[in-house]
Amino acid sequence: MSIKKETSQLVFIDNENQQRRDYKRFPADYKDAPDKKLTPEQLNLLGKIKELEEKSELWEKTKEKATKMLWWEDVVEGLAKQSQQTEQSDTETEKDKTSAPQLSKPKLYQHLPL
Repeated sequence: MSIKKETSQLVFIDNENQQRRDYKRFPADYKDAPDKKLTPEQLNLLGKIKELEEKSELWEKTKEKATKMLWWEDVVEGLAKQSQQTEQSDTETEKDKTSAPQLSKPKLYQHLPL
């Protein structure tokens, strides 16, 4: 990894850590009147936090929808497989009913033990 890339990553991590420290310094009751109780930097950070929360919520909803779609796909495949097996067994049952019974050939000679 190049020094320039490492330095930019360290700066990003340092900024992220600074934002966490700033967030921890929010007044306990800032949600009542954030415009009055937060500094402009904290308001900017609050906007970023809300944006990330919205993205996270959207991701959770999308993930839930995808999970449900995959579940329904499994259900449909299972029902199709079950239906196919039922149709095959019904066909075999019909063949057994319509075919003539298989009789064994009579034994003409019987071998007796010596």
